[in-house]
Amino acid sequence: MLEYWGNIEGLKTELDSYREKADGIYRAMLGSKLYRKLEETSARILTPDAFLLPDELIARVRNLSGEETPVRHMYIERSSLRRSNFGILFSVPEGVAISNGGRIRHSGERDICTTPSFTFTEEAFEISSTYPQRSGFPKYITPFIHEYDHYITYVLQRTPMHAAAAIPIDELEKMGYSSDFISDIYRNVMEDAENKADRGAVLALLLNRLADLSETSAVRMDTIMFRELGFPWEKYAESKLSPSNLRQMYQMFMISDDKATASIFNWTNKMRGTNDFLTNFINSLEALKVHRMSLTEYLSSRE
Repeated sequence: MLEYWGNIEGLKTELDSYREKADGIYRAMLGSKLYRKLEETSARILTPDAFLLPDELIARVRNLSGEETPVRHMYIERSSLRRSNFGILFSVPEGVAISNGGRIRHSGERDICTTPSFTFTEEAFEISSTYPQRSGFPKYITPFIHEYDHYITYVLQRTPMHAAAAIPIDELEKMGYSSDFISDIYRNVMEDAENKADRGAVLALLLNRLADLSETSAVRMDTIMFRELGFPWEKYAESKLSPSNLRQMYQMFMISDDKATASIFNWTNKMRGTNDFLTNFINSLEALKVHRMSLTEYLSSRE
């Protein structure tokens, strides 16, 4: 557990120090069934390729497939190495689209193929270390745990939020909105939209909602880990608050750890009933099949 195949020695050292205790905390947090699923899936998909930096990833894809650039992706920062990140490469079938009412339409193939990708750099750890070290948190493992918790949700959710977000990203790219950052996509769409009922705005709002819930879910899991490790988790949670996630964070922290983790892994239940568009979107997600693969498997699936 807590695998890392990169070359940052400080992170390797901290992982060696905390791995055994953190592993026990994850066992208790997830329960035996989910923990075993995480172990088995990670053994299959979490290869050294998952820790390549963006330029290295592009070179690896070119080497394996002959393609000039990776297929569409999310949360992977080609233009900046100043933040630690977890993301996925994904492929959405051409016939998959969201109707005006929120239902996901598909003609033919319904399989969304994905592969995980982490971005960790020494520069990113240096930039993010000011807060953790000042508050008694370790420099490297603090952001690593956060990105790893995103990865856990990707593995254990029946339909991962990351894969659900790939669908509006795919549509917005076809409308001319493309960026390495979801926040940039959202801002650019909303600047162009005449009102929130515009199709681009509706898709951007859906994407932003999914991104906020993904972040809130990872933070809630972080706080369980940091509390059990003996760190001031309240300060950490406060540092993650933003105007867009305030309500979701409040709801997550008003319930027990067990209820919070159950809510995270069954996130679609939380989204149903919010409004007709979201309910239709969530209900129609179940018709799609998400595949989690290693990079080599992923590229082979596209041949």
